[in-house]
Amino acid sequence: MKNEGTSKKQPPQPHGKGGCVCPYCDEQIRVIMAPFCQSCGVELSYCTHCEIALDASAAKCPTCGGPAEKRMRKSQ
Repeated sequence: MKNEGTSKKQPPQPHGKGGCVCPYCDEQIRVIMAPFCQSCGVELSYCTHCEIALDASAAKCPTCGGPAEKRMRKSQ
């Protein structure tokens, strides 16, 4: 019997394997390594090793354990 009501959230995808998704809204990040999600506007951090998008408050990547790095918005 299949559990139709339960679905597990997919882990973030590295850029090289079909893109990267926002950890907040699950939408694909359209601008690679952008400092924020273009869909929901939340600030992001990225793993310096596998380059997946992380929660802005993350200190390390839950996938590989690499350090997280925030990207800065450019001044206009």
